Amino acid sequence: WVVVKGNVNYRHHLGSSVAYPYISTDQLHYVMDGWTYSNAESASDLMARFIDFGGHNVWFDDNRWCGTGSKGNDGEGILIQRNNGMECYSVAMTNNKQADANNGENGYISPYDVYVVGLFQAWNSIKGSVGANVCDAKANYAEDISNIENYALDGVTPSAIACGVSKVNTTVMNAPQDWQSACPTIDPTAPIINSVLYNAATGAVEIAWSDVNNESAYRVDRKKSGASDWYTVAYRPRNETKTSTSPTLTLPTANYGTAGLDSRSFPLTIQNLNKTEWFDYSTVAGTYEYRVVAVKCSASDNSFASSPQSVNTVTALIPSKSMWVSTVSVQPNPVKGSAKVTINLAQNENAKVVLVDLNGKLVVDFGRVVNSTFNINTVNISNGMYILKISDSKGRNSTAKIVVEN
Repeated sequence: WVVVKGNVNYRHHLGSSVAYPYISTDQLHYVMDGWTYSNAESASDLMARFIDFGGHNVWFDDNRWCGTGSKGNDGEGILIQRNNGMECYSVAMTNNKQADANNGENGYISPYDVYVVGLFQAWNSIKGSVGANVCDAKANYAEDISNIENYALDGVTPSAIACGVSKVNTTVMNAPQDWQSACPTIDPTAPIINSVLYNAATGAVEIAWSDVNNESAYRVDRKKSGASDWYTVAYRPRNETKTSTSPTLTLPTANYGTAGLDSRSFPLTIQNLNKTEWFDYSTVAGTYEYRVVAVKCSASDNSFASSPQSVNTVTALIPSKSMWVSTVSVQPNPVKGSAKVTINLAQNENAKVVLVDLNGKLVVDFGRVVNSTFNINTVNISNGMYILKISDSKGRNSTAKIVVEN
């Protein structure tokens, strides 16, 4: 998972919509900024862009830019372009804005001529268009796209739609499935959280929920137990098509860019590309509540929220001043039946030894030890990854990950 949030990019716009009277007196400034200016400006000017990206499960939120674009380039905003292996799977773009001052050339918040499975774009503002530019004469594949409430720089006029389902060239591509470019007319229902757990091995809270109908997207909110305010940790694209008749996306037709690179990344199982789940790596020790909102149109609408679900993070795995800094050696590891554990236990000290699963649930209580070396038995423990937790008599903890392979 990747979150790209709160970035600012200021460019000195040298575009066709802005005259150049100041260049003659300030050429050094623009050369130092990376521009190569000449009267015969051409596409070699590559300082035009805010963000080009490639990746899966990415959320762009609350980014700002201005001055992008030049006579040689349009002013791309947030763009993923045809290139080797560059596709757009399960991506959200929300609340991003091309600033009013020195606003640059028209650009895109859009995948450009790539395969798209899962894309949510909402509440963005740009001097240009928002959408999924899959209209070129390429055998693109697109589904589960929603672009709602995007505006021009005035924040009122609806933005132009990059491509749009009505413009798709169906001679080379089937019309994208479930492309939504307006708020639903029917209310969604509230999702149901199927599972929420803390994975001690990765440090992430893993949350999954049921799919609903008539949503534009999903929003995942979190708060500390006892707090009043919810904090949004993710937006996730809708998942309407289910692609039940096409379990594997093989992309048989090449999709070449200007450099002659084939952008197919294949084979891919489509159902794995846009799941109704999110992994939250940003928690610290404590008890949290999560909810999932089915977004209809408004960014602040909580009418279609799931019931909150609580989860505890494993405090022993998060460094703190109370952590007992003890080296824990487990040999062999993976453990097959039994293992020798060595710790640096102080004289006249004792320690409690337990084994917990990755959710922090007790599996075995090995009791207390008084020696720095002792054995543990795993014969009756199911294979898998566990946490060996050792607490001294002062209540300080040390841990070690072990794998049981009986």
